Amino acid sequence: MKNTYWNHNGKYQSQVDEIEKLVPSFGYTYNPKMNLFLLVSHLYYDAYNNGGGSIVDCYASDFEKYVPEELKQKIKLEFFAGVQHDKMESAMNAVLEYLNGADLHYTPYRLWRNNKTKQISMNQQAGDNWFDVTFGSLVEKVEYIKDVESRLGYSRFTPHESSPFEALPVYCSRCGDFLYYSSDRDVAEVLCMHCGYYHADRLEQGKVVELYHNAGYGSCLFTGSGGTLQCAIPFPLSREKAMKFFSQHKNEYEGELLSAQLTWWDDENKVFHILVNDNYGK
Repeated sequence: MKNTYWNHNGKYQSQVDEIEKLVPSFGYTYNPKMNLFLLVSHLYYDAYNNGGGSIVDCYASDFEKYVPEELKQKIKLEFFAGVQHDKMESAMNAVLEYLNGADLHYTPYRLWRNNKTKQISMNQQAGDNWFDVTFGSLVEKVEYIKDVESRLGYSRFTPHESSPFEALPVYCSRCGDFLYYSSDRDVAEVLCMHCGYYHADRLEQGKVVELYHNAGYGSCLFTGSGGTLQCAIPFPLSREKAMKFFSQHKNEYEGELLSAQLTWWDDENKVFHILVNDNYGK
């Protein structure tokens, strides 16, 4: 049998096997190195499974977004110029050599799906009929939820179906996970740790005002003439380390900086910090 990744015996097959343990069920991630692997895997699969018929229409923009300059010429020649299996193996080898030793980890977003009962849950569920679905980004997760609910008729499963007191359950307006039961006591702020939506609730002209925060434990968000740069924080940080993280990525921004935002989760005090500076360039 010929040595190809399609036959699961490619030149760097052990490396591929390890990376595939990290691959999400759906979507790209916030890690550019992982996105490179995901894209090339899509190209490789389409070439073998579909004769490359969807490569130009479906992956041309992703190619420009996720492939580094030093690999673009080789990948374009091997995948976009017609299916040539030997050359595709060479392109895969080049990508894997480029990724060798790189950190491909990212923060996955999860839900659990039950095809028998047609339910989805934001919390981990046990049982033969429940299976884990992972996403590379929060956007992919939200779109997936909308799709299975509207198109396939799935409903939310929650263990909080009854309350020990007369109150209504309140769910995250971003991902639908249970947050708390409403009562006479005011809730100043709530963080949904499943999707990272930070609810700063207060009544203003009869409406609840919600402050959106990126998923995970925080992020830096830089905006200006160089576009938008967003860097996710994958773990709790002290104020000192959060500011160091901010300064490091601020120096990476290319272009005139107009605004910057730093948010992070303080695990010790169980609260989110949000710092915004909109005075750049003024």
